This record gives sequence, structure tokens and C-alpha cells, in this order.
Amino acid sequence: MVSTVELNSLKIHLLRDGQGKINFQELAREKENSPSDSGEAAVSAPKNVLEDATKKRQDAFDFNEVMVRSIRITDGTIVFTDLMTDPPVTIPVTEIEFQVSNLSFDAAFPFQLKASLFSDRQNIALNGLARIDKEDRQLRIDDLKMRTDLSVFSLDRVYDGIPSLKNAGLKNRIEGQLAVDVHQMILGEQGLLVLSSDGRLTDVKAQFKDSPIPVENLNMEFSMTESDAQIKEITMPVASGEMRVSGRIIDYFAERKYLADLKLTDVQLSLEDIRAII
Repeated sequence: MVSTVELNSLKIHLLRDGQGKINFQELAREKENSPSDSGEAAVSAPKNVLEDATKKRQDAFDFNEVMVRSIRITDGTIVFTDLMTDPPVTIPVTEIEFQVSNLSFDAAFPFQLKASLFSDRQNIALNGLARIDKEDRQLRIDDLKMRTDLSVFSLDRVYDGIPSLKNAGLKNRIEGQLAVDVHQMILGEQGLLVLSSDGRLTDVKAQFKDSPIPVENLNMEFSMTESDAQIKEITMPVASGEMRVSGRIIDYFAERKYLADLKLTDVQLSLEDIRAII
């Protein structure tokens, strides 16, 4: 029985091209369609011979008896490049520590991951349950929980990976806590098939270059599916009152249609406040 696999400094580069195809799909197809190593045409054995040989292998071989039970990855790197966005997006996940226990092809199994995202240290931690569907070639993830501290993100690294965020005009750094709970996610050869998740940002502080008023004590609750994102509520104190925002992003991968509703409660602005905003 092979019980444990340990990998060090594993590096994977995933690429989604302009047509939405991810490179691991093509690698899988090439492997399936590749000719024999000798380069010679394969000779088909009689059907009854193949059936007898297959039956003998099945009788003598139980995959579960030699299946890897745990996987451990240290100092791993996964880089995802998305050419469907304009400009392209590059997401580098480094310093990966990944642990799978009780790996199974028949039942869900737990996993944990720590890694660095747009930072010089590990700044994300997540855990959940995974299940592999061999027939449909899908990976299902349930009860995934992710937590991170926004203050350890490097904005320069974020802008290098996601150039479009430069238009937001953030200054220096951003502070706050991000928590995401993924109730269910299904990944397949076509990419993200199913997503049901909720998240929250708490105690966010930020300064924008074009605004004299800093963002302080901003809190947000949101949810995401495989196509849409809903901002349930954003709250932030403004002057003597409060600002509340709700909205939705429809088809955030392609169409990106934005809807929003803004409400101000008990906000009293002086002439100086209005001049500062303008």
C-alpha cells in the first residue's frame, strides 16, 4: 500500500486562453489520444482476449488497496494566468503548504492549505472537504472556509497581477479582515461549474488618491455564485450619519453589469465637508 506522498517545491502554471480553455484540459486530451511510445501502429488484440485480460486484472487488482491515503505539499507554487480578461490577470499563489488526509475516490476527504497571495509571507488559510468524481472528471468542494488579513497584502503586487485595479486609486495600503465561506463549489473541464458562497469584510480602512475622505470602519456582506455577485450590504459611517449600499454584479466573468442602491442616513454635511468632497 502506498500511504503517503510528499512533494516539495511543486510548481504549476494554469492558463486560460481567450476562448476560455484551460491548459490542463488540453494536457489531459493529449495524454488520452497519444500514440504508443514506439511510434508504431498499435495492433488490436481479439476482443475475447482483451475481455479476459481485463477481467483478470480487475480480479487481481483493487485500486483502493494501493491508493494514496495522504498528500503533503511544501513550498509549492501555483500561477494562474487569465487571458480572457483585458488586461490579462495573473494570480500567483506561493509558499503553499497543502495537506490531504484520508484521500478517497468514493467519499469526501478533508484538506488544509496555507499560502501567500500577493504578499511576502503566508497570508491565507483555508480548509474544507473535497470529493473527486472520476466519471464526470469533476472536483467538488464543500464547507470551505478561508480567512485573511488585508493589511499584509502588497498593493504593488496586487496591481502587477490585476492591472485593472489600478483604476481604483488606492493609496499605500488597505486594512481589514476578509472571511469567505464556500458552501459548495464544483470544478470541471469547463472551469467553474457551480459556486455557492458567502463572505464578509470587516473593519476596512483605506485611502483613495482622488478622495480627501478616508474609508474607515467599512463592513460588507456579500455572496457569489458561478456567474453573479451580490453585495448584500455595505455600511460605513459618514460625517454624523451612515452610508448603506447594496448591489449586484451580473455575469462578472463576461458582461459585468453593475447595479447599486445607495442610502444616506442622518448625514449632516457642512460647507467645508461639501467642498472637500467636490
